[in-house]
Amino acid sequence: MNFTTLSISQTALHACKPENFLNQVETYEGKNGHFYARVTFKDIETKGYIYVAGGTKAIAHHCKNAEKGTSCTHTVVLTAVAKHFGHEIEHMSHKAKTPEFETFEANFNAVSWTDKSAELGISKSKPAPAPVHTSVQTASTTTKRDANVGWKEIQEHLDDQRFSIALQNKIFDKRELVHATIPMHDYLMPPVKPDTPYNGEMLEIAITHILMGEHLILVGDAGTGKDTLINTVSWIFGYPVNIVVGNKDESKETLIAEPAFINNESTYKLTNLTRASFEGGLINFAEVNFLKGDVTSVFHSFFDDNGVISTPLGSYKLHPHTLFCASMNVGEGYEGVQKLNKAFKDRFAVLRLTKTASFKELITRKTGLVDVAALEFLEAIQEGLKELHIEGLATDTDTLRGYFKAAKYFLTFGYNQTSRIRAVEAYILNRVEEVEEYCEARAAVREVFNDIKLQDFPVSPDEILFNPDLAN
Repeated sequence: MNFTTLSISQTALHACKPENFLNQVETYEGKNGHFYARVTFKDIETKGYIYVAGGTKAIAHHCKNAEKGTSCTHTVVLTAVAKHFGHEIEHMSHKAKTPEFETFEANFNAVSWTDKSAELGISKSKPAPAPVHTSVQTASTTTKRDANVGWKEIQEHLDDQRFSIALQNKIFDKRELVHATIPMHDYLMPPVKPDTPYNGEMLEIAITHILMGEHLILVGDAGTGKDTLINTVSWIFGYPVNIVVGNKDESKETLIAEPAFINNESTYKLTNLTRASFEGGLINFAEVNFLKGDVTSVFHSFFDDNGVISTPLGSYKLHPHTLFCASMNVGEGYEGVQKLNKAFKDRFAVLRLTKTASFKELITRKTGLVDVAALEFLEAIQEGLKELHIEGLATDTDTLRGYFKAAKYFLTFGYNQTSRIRAVEAYILNRVEEVEEYCEARAAVREVFNDIKLQDFPVSPDEILFNPDLAN
C-alpha cells in the first residue's frame, strides 16, 4: 500500500470530536510499542485503521474522496483518535482501492481487539450480532496463552533441522498470533511435543506453506509420518487440535451440524470441526479420501476468499489462523477410499510424504521398542510375507499398524515364544479372511520361525482342514 506525508492543521484536530463521527474504536497493543486501532465510521461501511509499527506512524482509510486524492473528515478523525492515544500520525494511504483494503483488513483481523469506544465518549450504534446457539457460547472454557512458553525447546529442534534464523523469526511471529487469537477451548487437544518430532526437509516445506497462509493435504502410505508431521506443526506454532476421521457415511450436513433437542426445541448443534473453523485451531482431518467426492464440496466456501462457513444456525467467518491439515493413505490395500474432488484439492498445498526411516527405526520411534531380537523378529516376519504380497495374496497382512501393535504387546508382556505367537496371530495373520490365503500366510510365518531357529509356529485347525497332512 502506498503512503503520502500527512498534513492536518492543529485547529482541525482540536475541533474534531470522534464521538460525532464514529460508532466504535477498537485497539490492540503489541510488543515493542506497536499500536493498532480499527475504527467504524457512522457514514461509511469501510473501516479505518491506525498503526504504529516499525517506525511507521500512519493511517489507512478508504472513501470516495480518499480515492480521488482529496481531503475528508475521516482523515482528521483518525488522526485525532491516534493523538488521543499518544501517537502523532505522519503518513496516510493514498488513492487506495477497495481490494487493497480487503487484504489489509484480513491482516488486521488476526489480532484480538480491545473496545475503547467508551474511553472516547462513543455510544455505539453498531447492531448486535446474530444470536448463536448456547452450546457454542457455553461449552468451552478458555485460558490465556503465552507464545514464549516452550519456545526455547522448539528453537532447539529448529536448529537441529538447520532452519535459518530468518525463518525461525517468521515462525515465532506466527506463533504469537496463534497464541493471541486462538484460546484453548475444552473440545480441542492442547499442543504438545511429540515423543519424536518430525525430522527432515518436509517439515520445513510444510511450515513455509503454512506461513504463506495455505492449508495442507498430506499424501502417503502408512508409516510415512503424516500424523507426526501434523502434531509437530501443532507443537511449533502452538495450535490446539481438533481431530476428525473420514467416514464414507458422512454427509455435508453431518460434517457441519447435527440435529439436537435443546430446551424442548428441535435445533442443531455445531460440530467441533465447525467450531474450530471459526473459533480457531488446527483441524487434523485424517483419511479425508474416505469422504464421497461431493461431500468435500462443503469445504469449498471455507477456503475461498470470503472464508464463510454456512450452517443451519447461520454463517460464520473462518478464523484467520485456522489451519486445515487433511491426510490420506495411498496404495493398494485401502478399501473404500474415494478420488478427491479436483476443486477441493485446488484449495490446498499437496505434499507427498515417503518413508524416511527403516522398518525397525519406524517401530522404535512409534512404540519405543528397542529389544534388538524383537525388532529383528518383526522385520523377518515382514520380509517372509513380502513374496505373497508381490503376488497379490494375503495383502491384509501388509500392515504397519499391526507391527506397531505387536511391538507394544512385547513391551507389555515380554518377548518370548508365547507372546510371539499371540502377537503375530492377533495383529497380522488373523486379518486375512480368505482361508486359502490365510493358510499360505501361516505357512510363510512358520518358515520364518524355522529360518531364525525359533520354536515351531503352531498349525491351526483351519490349516488342517485345508491340508489334512499337516495333522501328522
